[in-house]
Amino acid sequence: MRRANLTHPDGTWSGLTLKTETRPRPELCLLTAEHRLLLTQGEDPVLLGVVHPPAYGVDFFRTDRYRSAMPDSPRRSPSPRNRDCWNSIGRSPTTRQTPKPAAL
Repeated sequence: MRRANLTHPDGTWSGLTLKTETRPRPELCLLTAEHRLLLTQGEDPVLLGVVHPPAYGVDFFRTDRYRSAMPDSPRRSPSPRNRDCWNSIGRSPTTRQTPKPAAL
């Protein structure tokens, strides 16, 4: 943060200015004021809302500026699952097998 004095042309002090560095705004940001809601994605307004006091409900208005954060195509595994962990009859190695009773 930087501080600077504001002075009149005659040199008398008139105030103080503070210059701050801004932090980046989150990609999806919810802002509220009074009885209003605003959901933004980047700089674009995505969803507007009006709250009816006292808690009678909310009216939502959606804009067409929403962009999905998910990729267009589903992600795939780079290789199929490892089948070495399965035995020859298709049981998982963690499956318990009951021992056969001993012959009398």
